Amino acid sequence: MPGSPNPPRGPVDALGKLLFEGKDVTDYLFQVPDDESQRERLRGILTEVIAEARAGNHHELPRIAAEVKAVLDEAPSAPGAGMLQAGFDRLLRLWEAARSGLF
Repeated sequence: MPGSPNPPRGPVDALGKLLFEGKDVTDYLFQVPDDESQRERLRGILTEVIAEARAGNHHELPRIAAEVKAVLDEAPSAPGAGMLQAGFDRLLRLWEAARSGLF
């Protein structure tokens, strides 16, 4: 993806597109943690990530996505936005590892 620090090699599947979109939203929320429209957008992305990951038979991704989604239920804050970013970093690393055949 353009602008990503570690762009993926090869084509990106639907799950990857959702993860990169979510990462972009978390980067924005780190700067503006109380933007409720973007928080709702991220909730929708996480719901889709969970569904796509389950359909793709990924075991860890739905669990981590649910944990990240739980952070959205807390009051908006800079530390919470940092946790959202860290969660999406974990999701992206697991997705990339699964694509590479490590898992």
